[in-house]
Amino acid sequence: MRFVAYDEAAGLNWWETDPNLQQVVARYCDPASLDWATPHLVRFGQLCGAQLAPRADYTDKVEGRPRLVAYNRQGEEISQVVYNPGYLQTVADAYGAGIVAWRHITPEGAPGKVPPVVTWAMGYMVAMAETGFYCPVALTGSAALAVDRFAPPELRERYLPGLIATDPAKLTQGATWLTEKTGGSDVGAITTVAHQVDGVWRLTGEKWFASNADAPVALALARPEGAPAGTAGLALFLVPRILPDGRRNAYRIRRLKEKLGVIAVPSGEVLLEGAEAYLIGEPGKGFKMMMEAINLSRVYNAIGSCGVARRAFLESIIYTSKRVAFGRPVAEHPLMRSKLLGMLVDLEAATALAFRAADCYEKGEPLHRLLIPVAKARTAEVALQTARAAIECLGGNGYIEEYVTPRLLRDAQVLTVWEGPEHILALDALRVLAKEGPGALLAEVGQRLERAQGVAPEAVALAQQQVAGLIRRMEEAATAAPEQAQLHALRIIRQMADLLSAAYLLEEATDGPARKAEIAHLFLRRHQPGGESTWDRAVLERFEALVQ
Repeated sequence: MRFVAYDEAAGLNWWETDPNLQQVVARYCDPASLDWATPHLVRFGQLCGAQLAPRADYTDKVEGRPRLVAYNRQGEEISQVVYNPGYLQTVADAYGAGIVAWRHITPEGAPGKVPPVVTWAMGYMVAMAETGFYCPVALTGSAALAVDRFAPPELRERYLPGLIATDPAKLTQGATWLTEKTGGSDVGAITTVAHQVDGVWRLTGEKWFASNADAPVALALARPEGAPAGTAGLALFLVPRILPDGRRNAYRIRRLKEKLGVIAVPSGEVLLEGAEAYLIGEPGKGFKMMMEAINLSRVYNAIGSCGVARRAFLESIIYTSKRVAFGRPVAEHPLMRSKLLGMLVDLEAATALAFRAADCYEKGEPLHRLLIPVAKARTAEVALQTARAAIECLGGNGYIEEYVTPRLLRDAQVLTVWEGPEHILALDALRVLAKEGPGALLAEVGQRLERAQGVAPEAVALAQQQVAGLIRRMEEAATAAPEQAQLHALRIIRQMADLLSAAYLLEEATDGPARKAEIAHLFLRRHQPGGESTWDRAVLERFEALVQ
């Protein structure tokens, strides 16, 4: 690989240098599993920092990008995507380490089922190295979920082993084909048609933005002939790239998209031309089943966003600690300290929110229907803002492609779009509140504030003020006309994100490091007017203890 980026954090062990991630994993992991998992996470942290990161820099460059080969030398259409050897090694390394498999199988030597937080921590570190590769991991994980949970036994037996394989020779990556020209969010407008020919389902249509376009297994929504309009008429199908008899299925990749970022994942336009497909579940339940997969993808997105923000912060703190300006390291100047501290506070708050959302999802708690869109929206914004701030921390060098920061910014931008932009997530959250009420949310926050009263009374008081403000906002939305209520949605989801993030930081403070109470207090001050005095004191007096 000819290209070598000047990444300050490359080569470090990303597990050992991240005490916050270690504390989060310990929170959601039983002691026996933690003892077993820690050596694996240490090795994986070294793998990500020393090997996945440099490979990602190469893949991002023109010569390393995936490319579509439409025809072979005999002129036969093959629609094959070609990857550089480093990317293929990353595929082997990450899947081989169990990043998807351990959600379904128990590896030899483990004391029991692997706690999901272990694979989420692995994903966080993968995203630090290569967000574009974490997308296929998310798609494969989501496809495995749908096949495992909803597919009939014969399909599950045929396709699940490949989706959860750790052996690269047996691995079958997955994809979820949803977006069409009619749009991604308006799923009911899907035009792909499913019809039966001699008892075999065949799909005809076009998927406009199919990421991991050459995946051997894809989930696709289509409307069976005669089915009603809207989401109620959609069915979920499994579409294999290669049919059981060895023939290539009847679909092709027309072209790969030229994207702003996440270059590693090939996103293409897929033309389904009577492709053979296998029905998953009942025909009228397709949208509901796909949404289960999308919900999991949103958790992946939230965890990945935190990984991007962590990488951006890490690059910034190392660079500014080394760079000397006006006679001392840049990180010693008050305004830079204020920026770095702000990046760290928002990162730790986002990480607390994302991992609690993942925990809530894994446990099947009803609150996950509200918590996941809130977490996905907030963490994506934190990733984008932290990546932008990192460029400012590095100055002119941060804008140069020889450094990783431009890629972080380009990759972070898509995290605000994948699996629904903020306004769609806000409307999802508003619908959940309208249907289920705010009781579970307020109980989630209230319990944590009550437990934290003894360790952080000032922060708890600020949080309680936010609770009152959120209740007022929700009451306004509940009594407003439907069109007017929508306009409250963004404000509500942002207030919920602020409040939940603070509550989870305070929870960490009750039985974790004392600095978490300070982080929670600073987060609350940072996200409300009038907190400058407390913030300024921390910048001048507590920076070393909180950041370094």
